[in-house]
Amino acid sequence: MSLGRLAVFLVTAATLAATWLVLPPPVGLGLRLVAVQGSSMVPTLQPGDLVVVMPSESYLPGQVVAYRSDMLGGVVLLHRIQGYDAGGRLITRGDANGFDDSDRPRPQQVMGAMKMRLPLVGKYLQAVPQPPVAASIAGGAIAAAVAMGSGRKRRQLVMRPGPVLGGLAAGALALAAGVALVVAQQVLPPTAEVNRPVAYQHQGQWEYSAPSLAPIYDSGAQARTGDPLFWRLSRPLQVSFTYRPPPELEGANGTLLLYARLGDYLPTGWRRTLPVAGPVAVQGGEATVQGLLDLALVQQTWREVMAAIGQENPTPVRLELVAAVTLNGSVLGEPFRDEATFSLPFRLDQIGAALEPPQSGSPPQLLSPVVDKTAVVRTVEERRLELGPIDPTLEQARNVGLYAIWGGGALLVLTAVLCLLAVRSPAGLASLMGAQVVRVARLPEDVREAAVVTGVGDIVQAAKITGSPVLADPEGALMVVSSSGSYLLPVPAGNGRRLPWNGRRGRGP
Repeated sequence: MSLGRLAVFLVTAATLAATWLVLPPPVGLGLRLVAVQGSSMVPTLQPGDLVVVMPSESYLPGQVVAYRSDMLGGVVLLHRIQGYDAGGRLITRGDANGFDDSDRPRPQQVMGAMKMRLPLVGKYLQAVPQPPVAASIAGGAIAAAVAMGSGRKRRQLVMRPGPVLGGLAAGALALAAGVALVVAQQVLPPTAEVNRPVAYQHQGQWEYSAPSLAPIYDSGAQARTGDPLFWRLSRPLQVSFTYRPPPELEGANGTLLLYARLGDYLPTGWRRTLPVAGPVAVQGGEATVQGLLDLALVQQTWREVMAAIGQENPTPVRLELVAAVTLNGSVLGEPFRDEATFSLPFRLDQIGAALEPPQSGSPPQLLSPVVDKTAVVRTVEERRLELGPIDPTLEQARNVGLYAIWGGGALLVLTAVLCLLAVRSPAGLASLMGAQVVRVARLPEDVREAAVVTGVGDIVQAAKITGSPVLADPEGALMVVSSSGSYLLPVPAGNGRRLPWNGRRGRGP
């Protein structure tokens, strides 16, 4: 690998690694360096310490976090989390303070949690994370490279056109992308209306019991939830349904009603509804409705319908216990209304009633029903940019854009400086012009009839026509050796070197 390629590779790798560390999520790690300036965190942190912070998806009480204080004009504070208030904002306090901070930052406003402490380093490196200072440091490094490259004995820098064009294209692309992100943050509205799907569940629990004239059950003369019921033995059925509203529905209030529905198994068959209990009020939390269902009335209704339709032998029918809930509330701050029904089906025959086997799942799922739903709520949220697999906020996009502008500009400047260093030597200029340059300790001296050319362009043209590489010695002379002839670009006059050839002058092949 040539010196030019190695330099480009190392600098590019270092730039990408550094950029990945400091870019905010979701693009990078979002690493930040914060210098401790006050004494509010003594003895945990001392003035002059340097703290490494990194963003996290969530922050826990006890963690030391960094955020910009609105009360102090944007000063970065490093304080410990004490907890959260009712609005989900952080309550923070300095270890040395006897009071909580006036600021209540939201989790997304936190720069990051402390990952490492470097004692007394902060006062020397306070400004390092800032892009302008980093650019100044990069500029100084480039200037030093130029200075180190001066002098007669410098090593010739050879660069091919491909890496140069690649560096220029990458720098220009990063620069353009950075400008576009910054402009987007300035032009686009800060918020947007979005349709947000919210999944939630209505949950319930069925229970029933009935006394029996004979002790035929495990519990004796009492039918319990899940047991079959018999016309000759069972007495009125005590039914209870407990409803639990979804936690996603804020301020839930409504009514809960319990009734029974009797009918055949035909989709368009007969139906009779028997009231059981309710409605009862639902106020935010769990609600229970309970009542009695007269099994003798159910059997009598069944027989009356059979007689009315002229059917002497009653066929099996279905009895459904139904709990219906109607709720009002809000989801993500938007008013919301919803309804849900829960059923517990029994199969009736001439002997009695038994729970229907569930079509899917197990009997416990029949007794503990769940109704899954999804609400689409239109909310106003912080605007995000849809960039393929990532969707940063406008603030994150602006931060990424600033670093892209800095990184792209630095890459352009670096590529330009490397080109300037390359063109200072004939070998580097020949390489930039597309010739394959091979460094040698000495040019071959057995070629006596080399045509002497006067410009790098001539020697490059000779190399391309003959398909031969350009040989470069440490003093700066270039030579092309081929079966059809040899061509020489001697060291510029004044470098104090005597030519070993009896060459003839020429303008190239």
